Amino acid sequence: MSIRRKELPLPHREDEQVKLELLASFPHPPIPRLLAPLQSQQPGINPDVWKDGSTGHSVYNDIDSDSLYEDPGPPLSSPYSRRDTPPVHVHPVSSPQPHPEFQIVFDHPSRLYAPGDTISGYIIGHSTAEDEIQVIFTGYATTSLRDSGTIHTDHTSLVHQVKNVLPGSETIPRFEIKIPFACKIATSGLDDLTPRDDLKIRWTDTWPPEDTFENEDGHPLPPSMHMVPRKLSTLSGVFGEASIVYSVIAVRSALDTKSNKLIPNATCRLPLTVTTLRFPALRMYHLARETCTLSCNLSAQTAALSKERKLRLREQLRDAFNTSAPTFYFKAKVTVSKIGAPGADMKARVDFEVLPPPAGHLYNFPLPDIAINSMTFRIRSYTGIRVLVPSAQSQSTVESPPTASRKETFKHTEFHQTQTPNDVVFKPRDGGYEGQVCVATIPLPGDLTPSFKTYNAWQGYRLEYVIRIQVAGKQVEAKVASDLNIVAGEDATKA
Repeated sequence: MSIRRKELPLPHREDEQVKLELLASFPHPPIPRLLAPLQSQQPGINPDVWKDGSTGHSVYNDIDSDSLYEDPGPPLSSPYSRRDTPPVHVHPVSSPQPHPEFQIVFDHPSRLYAPGDTISGYIIGHSTAEDEIQVIFTGYATTSLRDSGTIHTDHTSLVHQVKNVLPGSETIPRFEIKIPFACKIATSGLDDLTPRDDLKIRWTDTWPPEDTFENEDGHPLPPSMHMVPRKLSTLSGVFGEASIVYSVIAVRSALDTKSNKLIPNATCRLPLTVTTLRFPALRMYHLARETCTLSCNLSAQTAALSKERKLRLREQLRDAFNTSAPTFYFKAKVTVSKIGAPGADMKARVDFEVLPPPAGHLYNFPLPDIAINSMTFRIRSYTGIRVLVPSAQSQSTVESPPTASRKETFKHTEFHQTQTPNDVVFKPRDGGYEGQVCVATIPLPGDLTPSFKTYNAWQGYRLEYVIRIQVAGKQVEAKVASDLNIVAGEDATKA
């Protein structure tokens, strides 16, 4: 009953052992979807595409969408109210227009990058040797909650690295930027991301401590992701959206002889996709073999346990209401790995154990066969997001009002599959079912976003199992679930 797909890789090298702990189990059944096609999508939140068709006040402008300075888009005016939080960096600068001849070219344009990797490429379109070119690697997380017509949106910087490139008169300027392993909120330079000099962007650089979220620098860099506008529940009016975007920005500047200052005259921006830190192959090999065992106590009450033949139709009808029929008690156990990688296979091992009858009862019948009719697997993702909203004290405060954090968790089914094994029957041997096991293969979707948590967003997974069992003609179900850590797999795009 296995579906053949690529297995988790065997170790092939053990260099550069990087210390990175798995995320702990989330306090709530730990969702969103994974890497969005960033190349064709305007960065940031776009609340004008809520599922119910309505629009909010924080709608983003597509003007200068090709400019490297558009991250994230500015909010337009709206009749809806907005939280009054103190701005962090609100001194916009004039942004140069994109130049068709000024471009960034990556050495590996389709690569899925990870922390520790080096982004390399070159710049075309520099005009003179006196030009100065800055290359910026930037990333930010945007979260948005909409409730009762009001949208609360927060932008938080994750990384902001600037490197100067000095082009020569005869060579094409090249650049190399190493992706950091950890987040660090930028406290300067964010003004350069302001798309227009008459609009202001609010950046949140301080978050209160809260379970499941990070509030300090130094935690692992989260992956690129985008959760489309999603409803909290069927009857809820709360919608949420989240995105994590990384980009490389190039800015060309020329010296102004009058002011003796460098004035930007052209920009270019390219998005790129970043995953989480990849474990060394040997570490991944051993982690995939660390398992947990889930158990479910079951019972089957039927007169067929004491009969050597099948029950007739009339006996089956009476058997459904026969409370004095013999009962067989047993335990279903599912052993699975604690982690998985997108596109890889997970193995689930199912076996059974006989349980003793209640006090004062005996098994006066032979142990029955246990047959597995089907197995259903469901992977649910849980995406937690938070935003800052006015606190109770801020209603009467004008300057620097205190803010409170509001968080919500959005659930989504990422994978659902039912497998029907052929002739999987556990036969009793020596008073039990030891030594017998059924192994199922669970093909993980290749587009799962690795588990992560950062300042204003987190994502985790839960794997649910439903095993339909037949004992002496009686149908019973075993339902168990476990948290699942998704980690980055091997880089299939790396040459």
